[in-house]
Amino acid sequence: MNDLLKEMEAVEARAVEALAAATTAESSEAWYREYLGRTGAVTGLLKGLGQLSREDRPVVGKAANELKQRLEAALHERQESIRQADMEAAPTMQKPAVQGIDL
Repeated sequence: MNDLLKEMEAVEARAVEALAAATTAESSEAWYREYLGRTGAVTGLLKGLGQLSREDRPVVGKAANELKQRLEAALHERQESIRQADMEAAPTMQKPAVQGIDL
């Protein structure tokens, strides 16, 4: 059990560091696949719960779900800051002048 909890801490540290380095929508999506996707690191940890004893499963399962929720929240926050940065960097759009139609 302790090994799995330590592994969760290590995964979280790597994930937070990698997420901080994500500067585009594409890199944040790649981060999602690497950590929270179907074959991601957190999903792999959750799959390992079945090998634990009945007594350890609830404790480790709760910790794993909390880890997943923290990482999902961090991802949403990072994606929002990326969107804001993209909007600020984009040139302002001007309305095209309305032109009359010649008949």
